[in-house]
Amino acid sequence: MHPGIDDAEQRVIGSLGPEVRQTDYDFLISADAREMIDREGITLLSYQPVQQVWRDRQDSILDDSEERCRSRVAHRKGHAYNKRPAL
Repeated sequence: MHPGIDDAEQRVIGSLGPEVRQTDYDFLISADAREMIDREGITLLSYQPVQQVWRDRQDSILDDSEERCRSRVAHRKGHAYNKRPAL
């Protein structure tokens, strides 16, 4: 399923077809869908926790990368090729 609203934007970018996306959307918000979800014992999940995990992971990756850069800069400052000759 690829739900979406059949609007001008979808008509410009939608490769699946805005009519299909609108039909999927209409079904997902219907009473029939709710009845099927209840009957089958399906648990609906929010995407927000997944987004938060990815954001936290990305932040951690960026923090690690920044720390490695600072460490390299500090390490290079100690090398002889970075020291200026005394005048």
